[in-house]
Amino acid sequence: MRIISQNRMYSFDFDRTVFWVQFEIIYAKIGTESIAIGRYESDRRAAEVFEDIHKAYAPVGIITTNLTDEQAREFIGSVNLHAKIIQMDDSDTEITTYENIVYYMPEE
Repeated sequence: MRIISQNRMYSFDFDRTVFWVQFEIIYAKIGTESIAIGRYESDRRAAEVFEDIHKAYAPVGIITTNLTDEQAREFIGSVNLHAKIIQMDDSDTEITTYENIVYYMPEE
C-alpha cells in the first residue's frame, strides 16, 4: 500500500517506512530523515488517522464478491482508501480483486 502525504508531495511504501504519531503530527521516516506527512487539530485526531491507516492496510490482497466502490470502502473501514478494482464476471463466478491500494492522508 502507498501512503500519500497530506500536501500530496510525498509517497511512501507502507511496508518499508516507519510511521508514528507525536502530538498532532504523523511522521514517516526515510533513512535518517523524519518527514511530517499529516498535521491535525489535536492529538486525538492524529491518533484516529493513524489507526485509519492501519485499517486501510489490513485487507490488502483481499478477494471478495463484487462490491461497489462505496461498499468496498465500508468493508475496509476507511474513506481515505483508493484502489484499482478489477471486476471479473463469469457465468459461474463473480469476484473483485484489489491492487495498487493508495491511502491519501486526510486534509483535516
